[in-house]
Amino acid sequence: MKYFCIILNVLIFSLLSYNKAHAILKVDITQGNVRPVGITYQVCNGDTKYSSNISNIIKSDLKRTGFYSVMTSNASQCITDIRLNTENVDYLYTLDISHNKYGINLVVKLWDVYAKKLLIDKHLSSDEKSYRDLAHMASDVIYSRLTGDTGYFNTKIVYITEKMNNKKVEKLVTISDQDGENPIFITESDISPLSPRISYDSQKVAFMAYKDDIANIYILDLNDVLNGKPSKNDLLVTFQEGVLSSPRFSPDNKFLLFARSYGVSTDIYKINLETFEHQKLTSNTVAINTSPAYSPDMQQIAFISDRDGTPNIYVMDANGKRQKRITKGPGSYFNTTWSPRGDWIAFTKVHKRKFYIGIIKPDGSSERLLTNSPYVLDTPSWSTNGRLLLFSRKIKQRNDRFINKIYTVDITGHNEMEIKTPYGASDPSWSS
Repeated sequence: MKYFCIILNVLIFSLLSYNKAHAILKVDITQGNVRPVGITYQVCNGDTKYSSNISNIIKSDLKRTGFYSVMTSNASQCITDIRLNTENVDYLYTLDISHNKYGINLVVKLWDVYAKKLLIDKHLSSDEKSYRDLAHMASDVIYSRLTGDTGYFNTKIVYITEKMNNKKVEKLVTISDQDGENPIFITESDISPLSPRISYDSQKVAFMAYKDDIANIYILDLNDVLNGKPSKNDLLVTFQEGVLSSPRFSPDNKFLLFARSYGVSTDIYKINLETFEHQKLTSNTVAINTSPAYSPDMQQIAFISDRDGTPNIYVMDANGKRQKRITKGPGSYFNTTWSPRGDWIAFTKVHKRKFYIGIIKPDGSSERLLTNSPYVLDTPSWSTNGRLLLFSRKIKQRNDRFINKIYTVDITGHNEMEIKTPYGASDPSWSS
């Protein structure tokens, strides 16, 4: 039973639509409930003030996946020989946490209880300020060994904080850990930002902002902000006329896609971030073309266009040629974003007064709706392993007022989890 549950977990979360060249079987599980894999842990040495925090962060990371039931071991002393373990669980991990003048050292060991086998013996270290990153790195190590997939815990998210100030909503670009901890405001209140998008190398954030009633695209250097330096909003591109929106970095971080609205049309452009030369990729006299996103290999771009009457998903070559509509069903589509694996395109959909977050294959097949709401769902963004989506959800409160919050959901449509933030939050973007 134990191995059946483990295999089924991996199939749901790690092998969904994963297709190796030599594979003879493709498994695509979209429904069903699986017993969480039982894991216990022990802190074998905890001589630093961060020991409890580190162990709790790792426990929380693993529990949030929905696949693991994580408990403190009831053993009276630290396990050094797994053959002596008597607990009825699938796995056991131990944490040896120590401290010296250089920072924190962490030794992570993971044991397969049934096979009586040591799976991981990993040594990690960090300075004291980075203890949360150290814990997330340990979570990534455990998760990757159990699933065979890339971990996503030691990543960042950016989003728009919606903070009430004198009965007005103040919007601030914010960066935090992927679990919502350590939020930092990285813009000032003198601008009104929208659509922050983090670069693939996690070094910069691009966003659209209104200042003096003019909409431009700005780029923010995260190294300055995270190292305690004053934030600097560098104007990237502006036109004498029109509104700029929907910025999105290329996977090699050398280009930025964006949309420009002028007159009755909106078209997609790309700009070279080194030469600042720009190129228009779409040209429709009355259509809205927006929400561009590169494929991981940068050969194609997904985008939204209403050229056929309603907003649908299109795919074109990176030079703007061979533009093709891939969605055929009912409803209107918005906010495309391409999976890091290249296997799915995520979107927001509106149909019959309901909002959906969904995914579709780049050829237009296998559309799947993951979650829905009578209120706005918006801006899906992929985890670095392409197995979860981050998105915003409008929530109706008891006083009939609304607040935006951010959530994650896996690509099976299960395990939807709220990311706790200090204030309202929208427009999320996940780092690689």
